[in-house]
Amino acid sequence: MFPLSFNTQCLRNLPLGRALEETAKAGYEGVDLFYRPEHLQPFNTTQEQLDELNDMFAKLPLKPVSLVSGWPFLLSDDAFEPSLISPDRKARQQRINVINAALDTANELSIPVVQFASGVRQAGVSPEEAIEMLTEGIRTCLRNAGDAILVLEPEAPLPASMGGGRCFIETTSQAIPIIEEIGSPQFRLNMDITHVQCCEEDLTQCVADALPYTRHIHIADIKGKVHHHEIPGEGDIDFRSVMEVLNDANYEHYLSVELHAHADEWERALYQSRTHLLEQMQDFEV
Repeated sequence: MFPLSFNTQCLRNLPLGRALEETAKAGYEGVDLFYRPEHLQPFNTTQEQLDELNDMFAKLPLKPVSLVSGWPFLLSDDAFEPSLISPDRKARQQRINVINAALDTANELSIPVVQFASGVRQAGVSPEEAIEMLTEGIRTCLRNAGDAILVLEPEAPLPASMGGGRCFIETTSQAIPIIEEIGSPQFRLNMDITHVQCCEEDLTQCVADALPYTRHIHIADIKGKVHHHEIPGEGDIDFRSVMEVLNDANYEHYLSVELHAHADEWERALYQSRTHLLEQMQDFEV
């Protein structure tokens, strides 16, 4: 069985403490924390709050396994902006500050993974310039990584509800050369199975090709290639085939359920996701 985690994005209507308790109660081994106004903020989380979280994790059968460093609208009304590839250096520094704050929080809470997205390439920025700014920003952040691993998540085209647009890095095949260029064991891939299904041609082959670079996986279902995360079992993904690929590659890290649009039915999402994924893992041992 692969260890399962649940992303608190779906539990944003609950106080964070209760969200953690409900995740543990549902049987998940891990939890992904998320920078959102409802739970954690990068610049106003106090030491007292961090101590309280550490106390909770010490009491619960639940590990914090990832920190997502940014709700898309954390810094502005434009999704993921500013980013590490914004044309203005001061704007890029704002995103670096957020990622560094997440790395600090991760080290305080013993969270092994911090996730970020590339952002949208703006008009007037060439692909070569975007790559240069992205790698420069990543290297800058890695100097503050401590024990945490920084992971880049290729982001699927944004839905209309998020203003549309396309992130610069939206496929695993785009992310892998950057990981190779950085060449650090503390910079890896956050693979989102729904994004692979949405943006790439052969799901299982792309997953297999990306696994040697992958440190963390987000998982949900999807209908067709429309970027809308569905509860596992309510879309078109063949999870059994995905699990076979993970098993063949001896993947040993977490699968984290990430659902954005189910906050009003969080309980069903929490329990049904785990039940369906465990059914697809039958006969696999990790």
